[in-house]
Amino acid sequence: ILILLGAIGASLTVSLKRGSMFISLLVLPLYIPTMIFGVKAVEAVINGNSPKPELLLLSSLLCFSLVLSPVASAAGLRINME
Repeated sequence: ILILLGAIGASLTVSLKRGSMFISLLVLPLYIPTMIFGVKAVEAVINGNSPKPELLLLSSLLCFSLVLSPVASAAGLRINME
């Protein structure tokens, strides 16, 4: 999920001179839900609970990212080519 989100950010900032600063501001808010659900899943396993709800949310985020990432990356590259 993190790599797919990073690809979207990179395609949007490929032609900018200071793209590294902008990419962190653009992609960081998208990383936070993934990190939270991952930490909650690990915490549930440590406490002896079922991590199923968090893993289901992570898998839905992955499916959503797999579908939209190529489309968004292509659109970002097309915008930067013009």
